Amino acid sequence: MWKGINKAILLFGLLFLTFSAAAQVNDPFSGAGFGTFQSYDFTFQRSIGGLSAAITDPRYINPVNPASYADFYVVQKARFREINKSKRMQWDAERGDSVEVFVSDTLYRDTAIGIIKNTSFQTSIDLEFYNTSNQNLLTQSSNGSLGYLALAFPLPKLGGISVGVMPYSNVNYNVLKSQNIDSLGQVDYRYTGNGGLYQFYTGIGMKYKNLRFGINARYIFGSIQLSEALLLNEQNNALGTRSTTLLTVRGTRFDGGLIYKGQIADNIYLKAGAFVNSSATLFAHTDTLIETIFFNSSGNMAGLDSIRSASLQDKASTMPLGYGGGLIIEKPENWMFGIEYRAEDWSGKQGLISDIPLGSSWRFSMGGQVIPNFKGGFFEKLNYRFGAYYAQNYVRINNMPVLDYGMTFGFGIPIIRPREVPNSTIDLSFQVGKTGDIRDNLLTENYFRISLGFNMNDNSWIFKSKFY
Repeated sequence: MWKGINKAILLFGLLFLTFSAAAQVNDPFSGAGFGTFQSYDFTFQRSIGGLSAAITDPRYINPVNPASYADFYVVQKARFREINKSKRMQWDAERGDSVEVFVSDTLYRDTAIGIIKNTSFQTSIDLEFYNTSNQNLLTQSSNGSLGYLALAFPLPKLGGISVGVMPYSNVNYNVLKSQNIDSLGQVDYRYTGNGGLYQFYTGIGMKYKNLRFGINARYIFGSIQLSEALLLNEQNNALGTRSTTLLTVRGTRFDGGLIYKGQIADNIYLKAGAFVNSSATLFAHTDTLIETIFFNSSGNMAGLDSIRSASLQDKASTMPLGYGGGLIIEKPENWMFGIEYRAEDWSGKQGLISDIPLGSSWRFSMGGQVIPNFKGGFFEKLNYRFGAYYAQNYVRINNMPVLDYGMTFGFGIPIIRPREVPNSTIDLSFQVGKTGDIRDNLLTENYFRISLGFNMNDNSWIFKSKFY
């Protein structure tokens, strides 16, 4: 069993290195704050508009709300009627004596009829396509990478545990700004950044009656390289300068969550969920290199001499408290609909990358899923998913908030395996959206994202082998 898991992790690790090496994305919005934050949502949640606060399903890992891990160990119960007959002594007035009679008592008991102990390994391959434009220029870029690696397994009689690693934020931008100065002519300022932060998380979820609760601990790490270059284009043999700073970042953050699941009609359930992301401080060690640069025979910038300056103290940046909540109504193996709201207030916070002002961010999303016939043919058995979202970014440009909105849709393709209670699935998510507005921010970004998720569930791992 574990040899197979190790091989799978190694394979997807190699895919991650391959896709990361091919990254060519240019995202100007990632040049502020902590970069462009990556969603904690996995492929399933992305396809339904990012709903996660109230999502709990033994087939899917949901690291946004750790209370969901509780359903990786589920005791299935059903209500049975039990009739007990007993003998009693009863006074008989006609006889003037006590007589023995039979009395029936009816009891209703919630009796365990089965246990789900599910182990899940999930990963994805993500593709992104961007059209970025301002009032004068349109650029196109794309990126491919491994989305996440996560494992969840049952905690007998208590709930479940999950561990995983995924991107936290990405920094990929290349911005050129030109200015005419009387004594120098045209001066170009080139700003570039690349790298990003990652997170390793581990969490536990438990259940008490209809209430699930859980907690995550996240370790955030990574490196970001920032470069600023000044070029004098119209001066023959003129030299320029370039400052390159490497930020090595580390920090921790905690999440807590609750989910309540109650039955409101025959096989129809209402779920209410909420989560909190703790405030956190990220520490960055800075290493700066200042160079005199020129253009070599190939037309590329090259360093002539340099001065290296490494800071002795870490740079600290604080992240605010975040929170979210949502509602879902569902009929298992048939349909599901939900809404959700998330928010963080970045006002007054100092980012790692630049001094661009930050503000409050929020996101409203809605989505759902329909399964025509869980036991039908291939197309009837497919999980059809859809969603939409409207959000405000934490970055401010020209003192104006940056809006982000889009639509999502996708499919879940179930894979039925022997002796398996939950289904493994191949999940597809498509996201079409827009960030910013040329009129208000002088910059807009249209994007199209694809996520191919592999959701491998197996409850046979916990069965004890028998020999006959």
